[in-house]
Formats: sequence, C-alpha cells, structure tokens
Amino acid sequence: MRYERILNPRMIFWYDGVATYGRDAIMATARANFAVPNWVWTYSILSETVYGCESGIAVVEAHNINTVTGVDREFAVTMGMVREHGRWTVAIDNVHLMPPA
Repeated sequence: MRYERILNPRMIFWYDGVATYGRDAIMATARANFAVPNWVWTYSILSETVYGCESGIAVVEAHNINTVTGVDREFAVTMGMVREHGRWTVAIDNVHLMPPA
C-alpha cells in the first residue's frame, strides 16, 4: 500500500488527543478505515517547510468524502517528516477533525 511506504517505522499518529505508536499499529487502523466502501480521501498541501536536509513539516487539509451520501469530513493535518537512509518518511501526523461548516 502506497500510504504504508511513506510511514516511518517509529511513527506517532496523534488524532484529537489519542496517540498510536508505530507503523504497524497505525496501518492496522488505516486498513480498516480504507476498506469502508464509498469513502475517498482527498488532500491539499497548504505549506511545506524543510529544515536543512533531514527534517520538515507539511500542513495539509484533508477530506474524507462519502461518494454516495455526499458527507465530507474535513481534517487539519500537520505532518513531521524525517529523512533517513536517503528517503523521506512521515515521523508524526497530528490530525484534527474540523467541526462541520
């Protein structure tokens, strides 16, 4: 899965106050969420900042959209990136479900 390849093995996923530690635990939840029919994810990168050659931050707006019902859940995401062994991976995801507009 493409999503799994960008996650650091020691990644921390922080969702509205609940932390999940490690790529395997994060992927167990992600696989269950991705398997739900009629939902698609879209995202826009709002900003990217690189600190030297080893770390960076991306601010992302993501949407989880049900293509049948039209429900659109918006998320504010801050991703901390690290460069290890010549490749960039996500070390931390800080995710917040935005209130309905």
